[in-house]
Amino acid sequence: MPDGKSLCDALDCSHRIEGWADGTCKYGRCNVKKCVDGFHVRNNRCEPDTTESCGGPLKNCMFLVDHWETGVCEHGQCVVKQCVPGYHVEHSICVKDPTICDGVEVDPLTDNQHCGTCHHACTDSRFCVDGICQYTEDSTLVCSGNIVNPGFDSANCGGCGNKCGYFKICENGECSLEGEITQCDGVDVNYGSDAQNCGACGHACPDGQVCENARCIYNADTVAECNGHAVYPYSDSLNCNGCGNKCAPGSYCVGGECIAKSMDADDIATCNGIEVWPYLDSSNCVGCGVDCGNGSYCAAETCTDVARDTTTICNGTEVNPYHSIAHCGGCNVECTGGELCVSGICKITSDSVTTCNGQTAYPYIDSSNCGACGKNCGNGKYCYQGQCTSELNNTTTICNGIRINPTNNQENCGGCGIACTGGKLCISGVCKLTADSVTTCNGQTTYPYIDSSNCGSCGISCGDGSYCYEGTCISRPYNVQTICDGAVVNIYNNDYHCGGCHHVCGSNQSCVQGRCVYD
Repeated sequence: MPDGKSLCDALDCSHRIEGWADGTCKYGRCNVKKCVDGFHVRNNRCEPDTTESCGGPLKNCMFLVDHWETGVCEHGQCVVKQCVPGYHVEHSICVKDPTICDGVEVDPLTDNQHCGTCHHACTDSRFCVDGICQYTEDSTLVCSGNIVNPGFDSANCGGCGNKCGYFKICENGECSLEGEITQCDGVDVNYGSDAQNCGACGHACPDGQVCENARCIYNADTVAECNGHAVYPYSDSLNCNGCGNKCAPGSYCVGGECIAKSMDADDIATCNGIEVWPYLDSSNCVGCGVDCGNGSYCAAETCTDVARDTTTICNGTEVNPYHSIAHCGGCNVECTGGELCVSGICKITSDSVTTCNGQTAYPYIDSSNCGACGKNCGNGKYCYQGQCTSELNNTTTICNGIRINPTNNQENCGGCGIACTGGKLCISGVCKLTADSVTTCNGQTTYPYIDSSNCGSCGISCGDGSYCYEGTCISRPYNVQTICDGAVVNIYNNDYHCGGCHHVCGSNQSCVQGRCVYD
């Protein structure tokens, strides 16, 4: 209800709220009927037309629907204003413009005379399919008095007399090994897998072999007998696709063929009677007997000593040289002394643990075994990241078997064996006197930060006229407290210790700001 009103009437409801163009009074309340331009009605209010009211800021009306060029939000809904080139607005949507060739509307997806574009005609028995001229099952051609399909006939591939060679088939008018169906004596066959027509009509595979990729080969499970031994010709590098067919050094048998490079990391070969993966086997990398040697490894069929986050095989075991402690950065490179393999490099880390003289040690921070057993940093230094240092770091180290922080440890301040004495405290790795410093001099508790009889350390007396300030004897007065003769005084206003201990003001004087002045 409007402020200050309990009732309304038709005279003041038309512009009662911002954005209203018209409103009515009903049941004592103004109700909006229409909003001004740029606003829309929502929950009896006029709200601005923004992308927020059209589904949120992520649904921009510019690109809400395919093929829109521009759009606006009107009355809480996105409305197309202009379509992208090639489309036009029709019934509030973008519709593709018709293709006009020689004054006639055509469908470029199916028109054989205008396939894809005007005047691009399909020839040689091809048809327009999805805007591309190609052979279909309806394609026909008369060759030597016979009706053939030039899209799939290996004797007339793409035209009369175009024969596909051995191991090839006709696919969409082109000779290829990658097709599926061709014709032999009028019968559909698959050159790639038909054991009776493998690679060519009438080429039958011998017993025990199968047709794979238009080649007769032994399959992976076929066992043959060579020189009295059972072998797998599919992967045996000594009997590749047949007894005695030995692959040359640096190559191996995959799929019954000697190759120097594998196309698949899962390819298995047989080297010396043992199944291996030449793609990553460091003892048979790229081919049987190719050993990468210590310090390098096989990755993607290549011996390398550059550490990568990958898998290889060292001594028959699958490892990752990026993390393997036994094969760090390369086969047989072992990390010792608590080192861990980090990105292919043996390093002492915060997780390193080893045994020194029968005791568990942490060489990353152990100042008695820093980086290696028996490496002692000595007094004044400590172990940081496996190195002895005197440079202060706010970190943890181990001194004499105890884990401490050298920035605040009283017994090892700034380095192992550096003890703070005389009431000094360890502040940021340095022994310092502070207002909290307390020590014992001649059996008495004293505060060397302000005790003028034990200033800075026991027995240092500041003498008459001076006093102890921050552990140092000075004579310049400050508005501070110090200790004179065991009593806490302020030399700024004490008549008996004015400006310094034992400096007494006269009978007609008073101490003002550390100086005796006449009253």
